[in-house]
Order: sequence, then C-alpha cells, then structure tokens
Amino acid sequence: MRTVLRTVEWVLDKVLIVLFAAMVFAIAWQVFARYILEAPTAWSEELARFHMVAVTMLGSALVVARQGHVDVTVFVELLPTAVQRVLAVVRDLLIVAMGGFLAWAGWGLVESGGRRVSSGLGVSMAIPYSAVAIGSALIAILVILRHFRASREDDRNRLDEDAA
Repeated sequence: MRTVLRTVEWVLDKVLIVLFAAMVFAIAWQVFARYILEAPTAWSEELARFHMVAVTMLGSALVVARQGHVDVTVFVELLPTAVQRVLAVVRDLLIVAMGGFLAWAGWGLVESGGRRVSSGLGVSMAIPYSAVAIGSALIAILVILRHFRASREDDRNRLDEDAA
C-alpha cells in the first residue's frame, strides 16, 4: 500500500511540475507578446487558465496524499482521543463523499465538453474539464488508501504489542 501511495505521489509531483512550468511559460509569453510584440495571442491565456485548473485539482490530490491540508484543531485537541478518531473518520468520509461527487459532476462536464471546442486552442473542452474529474477522484481514492494504510499499521502495532 505504501508503494502505491509513493508512486502516485511521485507521478503527481512530476505532472504538476510540468503543468506549472507550462502555465508560467504561457503567462510569460502572453505578457511578452502583448507588451513587447504588441500582438497578443489567444492561446496563451486559455492554456494558462486550463493549466491553473489542472494544477489546482491535481495539487489538491497531492496535498491530500501528503496530509498537508490545513487542520484547525484547537477544539478537537480538547476532546478525548476516541472522539478525535471518530471526528477524523467523519472528516475523511466527508472528503471522500465530496471528492466522489465532484468526480461524478466532473465526468458530466467531460461528457458535455466533448461536444465543445475551446476558442483559443481549438481543443475539445473535455480535456480541460477532465482535470476536475481526475483530481476529485484522486482525492477520494487517496483518502481511502490512506485509511487502509493506517488500519494496517494499527494492526501491525497491535501485533507487536501482543508479541512483546
């Protein structure tokens, strides 16, 4: 399980680097073309926008995988450990439900976007819309995998305690 999570994180990390670099290039080219060449391009702004959505959605999945999201724990830490665990499970169930819903809605966008073409790049809108579906599905899947990994580690810790 740990290998799967590490592989997904590694792939997401590399994809995000490429997407972010392409977004920065598109924005820099737009500024150069508009103000230096005085000939703005239609494709660069649209490419940057599409990449920003993809970086946001896939980056959110990476943050979930690394448990780097913001936690406001002021009140939760005052509660007993058992209640904290229950709240953590409820939180993660809500994340999985929201990720699943957004993946389903994103897939609807992909299906409807297949009939539309972007004005600047001339590509099917299913391509940029797919970032919502893929990122949201990854969020849900990674939370579930994290729970499987945590439960297996808890089982190993209990076995180690029983053996000692």
